[in-house]
Amino acid sequence: MADFLLRPIKQRHRNEDKYVSVDAADGSVSKIEPIADFVIKTKLLSANGPEKLQDGRKVFINVCHSPLVPKPEVDFNARIVFPLIIQNEWEIPIITSCYRMDHDKKGQECYVWDCCINSDCSRWICEDIQLREILVEWCLESCEIRDSVVLCRDRIAFPKMKKKGAELPALEVLNDELHQDYKAKMHKIIEEEAGDPMSILRGRNDDGDDNNDPDDGTLPPLLPIENKISGAKIEEIDKNEIAHRNLKQASAPAPAPAPHEQQEDVPEYEVKMKRFKGAAYKLRILIENKAPNSKPDQFSPSYNFAENILYINGKLSIPLPRDIVVNAADIKIFHICKERTLYIYI
Repeated sequence: MADFLLRPIKQRHRNEDKYVSVDAADGSVSKIEPIADFVIKTKLLSANGPEKLQDGRKVFINVCHSPLVPKPEVDFNARIVFPLIIQNEWEIPIITSCYRMDHDKKGQECYVWDCCINSDCSRWICEDIQLREILVEWCLESCEIRDSVVLCRDRIAFPKMKKKGAELPALEVLNDELHQDYKAKMHKIIEEEAGDPMSILRGRNDDGDDNNDPDDGTLPPLLPIENKISGAKIEEIDKNEIAHRNLKQASAPAPAPAPHEQQEDVPEYEVKMKRFKGAAYKLRILIENKAPNSKPDQFSPSYNFAENILYINGKLSIPLPRDIVVNAADIKIFHICKERTLYIYI
């Protein structure tokens, strides 16, 4: 999730200075001219917002930068930052634009978003490929949250272009958002997502599913209620009657499971590996659970140093290349709940 998502107000397309402040009804607005960096290409899977976007259309995300965008309090250092990312305590602030219409090479309509980060952060992702891949996921999630859409992760590409479109529109952001307490905002969003990881993308209300809850809000008694004892404590039963009851119970069909007791699917793992040369990490393992009814947090990774095998939930074993794991403590794991995806860097 993009904890540092800065939501810009509706953009005005005017050619003015690089950075100006104008008076607004509720404060001042800052205008930022983004500098193009690279482009992410994917497609739209679904849209849940008020805008009628067509599924299957191509999507281009312009990753750009500006020195005026806020950056993390702690500068990037792989050994310090990656553990902080795992704990949801470090993230790159992103200013995400509204979507706009454009056309691809074939003349078909497509959707374009702009994700602007600080210029120092742009330099960091050029120097560290793992941070770059994490930023790509943050940009995808920022666009999803911005316009209540779901973007494809299976076919992500990086076209050889600096930007999609003739020019990058200026971003106008309230000054209050540029200087707000991002750490407090981060923890608030983390707490909201912990209660329901998919609520942001679904846009569901807090009480959306609570109406069907049979619990009326009353607490059960601390001690079990004693059953009332009937007057006849001992009943004499004929042996033939017992045999008749047993036969009747054996022939009776088994009760059907309740509709709400839907069994979880058996995990269907898809594993992808990618090796890196000259980087801080030599191998990236992407594990995705394709089972539709599986829980988002259904991952329990463990590593056996003697066997050099990575285990997931004790059901999936991934043999690793020899001499790739020097210290098991250096293995970094990132879990994206709503995508049921696990990123492992070795």
